[in-house]
Amino acid sequence: MNWKVTQVNPFIDERELDLIKTCVTNKWLTEGNHTDNLIAKFSKLSDAKYVLPVPNGTLGLYLALLSLDLPKGSEVLVPSFTFFGSVSSVHFAGLTPRLVDVIEDDYMATVKNYENAITKNTSAIMPIHIYGASADMDPIMKLAQERNLKVLEDAAQAVGVRYKGRHCGTIGDVGVFSFFADKTVTMGEGGLIATNNEELFEKIKLIRNQGRPNSGTFIHPAFGMNFRVTDMQSAVGCSQLEKLEHVIEYKKYLHGMYFERLKNNTNLRFMQPNKNSTYIPFRFAFTSCFKNVIEKALNEAKIQTRGFFYPMHLQPSVLESYPSVKNTKLKVSERLNKEGLCLPMHLDITEADIDLICSTINASTN
Repeated sequence: MNWKVTQVNPFIDERELDLIKTCVTNKWLTEGNHTDNLIAKFSKLSDAKYVLPVPNGTLGLYLALLSLDLPKGSEVLVPSFTFFGSVSSVHFAGLTPRLVDVIEDDYMATVKNYENAITKNTSAIMPIHIYGASADMDPIMKLAQERNLKVLEDAAQAVGVRYKGRHCGTIGDVGVFSFFADKTVTMGEGGLIATNNEELFEKIKLIRNQGRPNSGTFIHPAFGMNFRVTDMQSAVGCSQLEKLEHVIEYKKYLHGMYFERLKNNTNLRFMQPNKNSTYIPFRFAFTSCFKNVIEKALNEAKIQTRGFFYPMHLQPSVLESYPSVKNTKLKVSERLNKEGLCLPMHLDITEADIDLICSTINASTN
C-alpha cells in the first residue's frame, strides 16, 4: 500500500553520508576511529564504564548471557510481553526462558511478577524496558541480590532513558541496546553492550572478538566468535547520537499532540510510564477494546499502524521447545496483544498527520 504516513522512517541525512564517505576514503571499513568515537559518545551519554558494539540487539543479549556463565539449562525470568529476540537469545545460550506476566499500566513486569516465578533453577532476571520507559529497577535489583540472581537488562528501546537518574542498561550486571532502523538511534542494524563490571567486560571482549582481547593477533586465550561491527555502521551511529537531543524533543512534542487530541476518548487507555522513569516515546502506545475497528479505519486512511507483541508463551517455537509452557496463562500479556496499537512517532510526522490520525481514531470509536 502507498502509505500517507508510515510507521517507521529513520532520521538520516547528509551527515550520515559524510561520515560513511570517510570510511571509503580512508579505506578502513572494519572497526576503527568511528567505532572508538561511538563507544566514547555512548559512554558519556550513559555513564557506563564499559561499552562495546554488537551486530544487533539479539546477538547482544546472547553475548551477554554467555558472559554471565549461568548454569547450563537454568532459568532466566523473561516478561512474555517482549520481542522474540529476548527469548531466542536465552534459548541459543543453552538456558531456559521462564515467562512472567506484566502489568497494564506500563506493560512491564514488576518485582512481584518475578518473585512469584522464581524456582530453585532460576539463575537470572531479564527486565525489559518497553516503548521508551524504564522498568521499576530498584525492587528488582533488591530481589536479585537477595536471591543471588544475575540481572541482564534488555534496553533495546531505552537509549537515553533514565531511572532515578541512572541510564537504563547500566543498573543490572549488564545491559543491551538495539540500534535497529526503527529505534530512536539507528545504525540500520547494530547495538551496544554496557556494563560497569570490569571482569564481565573482559569476558565480553574475548567472546565478541574470536577469543582474543585485541584484533591483529593469532593468539586466542579463549573460545570466542565474531560479534564485531563495521566502521560504516559506527559512523551512522555517531551521527545519530549527535542528533539524539533533537530527536527526543521532537518525539515528546509529537506525543503531546497525540495526547491532547485523544485524551478525552474514553475508549482508549494510554501507557503510563513508571514515575521514576524518564520517557522518550518509542511509539504512541494505547489499548482499546475497539482496536480492530481503529486499525481498519487507519489502514483505510493509509496510516500504517503496528500492533503489540504476540506473547512469548504463545509462540509456536517456544511451545515446541518448552512443553511446560503449554498451560501458562499470562492474561495481561495476552490482553495487551489483543487490544494494543502503536502510532508512528518518527521525525517526518507533522501536525497535519496527527490531526488526520487522531480524527480518524475518534470518529471510528464514536
